[in-house]
Amino acid sequence: MRTTTLKLYLKMRGLRFALRGLLKDDKGLDLLEYALAMVLMAGAAVAGVTSVALKISQAFALISAKLSSYTS
Repeated sequence: MRTTTLKLYLKMRGLRFALRGLLKDDKGLDLLEYALAMVLMAGAAVAGVTSVALKISQAFALISAKLSSYTS
């Protein structure tokens, strides 16, 4: 019983030190920050392109209406 308890204690202690090391390591945060920035920029680009596409479509509709009035 005593050896089992000691083994369990040592495993838990090793796990604690491993988790502490992971929490102190912030190298992965840079990658996460870059990924979030890219998602934000992609969302802004999609919103901007959608707005521009709508305006271009309206301009072509206006041009089409004017051309059809001149040709009729």
